[in-house]
Amino acid sequence: MPLAACAGGAPLSPDAQGPGGTLARVQLVTTRSLPDGTAQAEAEARFLRYTGVGAADAATLSGLASPDTIPGGSCALFDPTASVDAALAKLGGAGEGGLDLELLAAGPLSFRVGGALGVELAAQRTPDLLPFLSGVEYGSRVPMPADPLDNADVTFAAPGAPGADSGDALGPFGASGTLPPDVRLVSVAGDDPTAGSVVAPAGSWIEVRWQPDAAALPSDAVYVELRALPQSAAELVCRVADSGEFQFPAASASQLPDRAQADGSVWIAVLRTRTTPLTLPGLGSSASELVLGSREGVPVTLQ
Repeated sequence: MPLAACAGGAPLSPDAQGPGGTLARVQLVTTRSLPDGTAQAEAEARFLRYTGVGAADAATLSGLASPDTIPGGSCALFDPTASVDAALAKLGGAGEGGLDLELLAAGPLSFRVGGALGVELAAQRTPDLLPFLSGVEYGSRVPMPADPLDNADVTFAAPGAPGADSGDALGPFGASGTLPPDVRLVSVAGDDPTAGSVVAPAGSWIEVRWQPDAAALPSDAVYVELRALPQSAAELVCRVADSGEFQFPAASASQLPDRAQADGSVWIAVLRTRTTPLTLPGLGSSASELVLGSREGVPVTLQ
């Protein structure tokens, strides 16, 4: 799942840093109901140093782009593959003239969520797809515990990696925060989402209702997500108020580039995130953030 956040400080996307700088995001999102009925926690981390390009394109090309720049009360198609293609087209031959994206190592990373969940993240080399992108990225998925994780304390630890003294890697650091309240869907298209699936008329509005968070923090954000099934990277994302209800036309599914036309199946989910800034050794005044989130979704058949 693409990363989604609302930064407590400056968002990652503006090009205010000019043609060079640093970006970082460490993220943990729990999902109670995936399309296959399982529940999991997904953790990701990237620590980027870039030159020869602005922050928005650097984030897109390195996998740090997220829908956090969508204005409140509006929707946008978030398609990482198409975004990379568009960034490459705009940059043209920049890869031959000083464009460099380096994802730095920070050693084996770990999350601890209360006393119920631990997630270990090992570094993996970036795919050899772009000649100007190198380094390591972190990711891990683990099954969810049965007990709710509402407002659970989260600690994150990075021991640092060899090369930190020379600036080629990050030194040791840590961070802490709290998960936002678990998202709990109340109804989707008037149906009970706990039944496992929902049917909605293809020509109508789909209303999504969830339990709102009356004690939301200023850095919290809520997104309603719509994606085609089987699961794909492209999704329609709406940034909404945590009011407990939102509706959009079922025809919105036609905007998805890989919609399952045969049966019209989509997945609708609500994601709540909580974001705090990070200070990382070796990245200077980077736009760095810790993102903690909770998601619940349900498969929907459009008829």
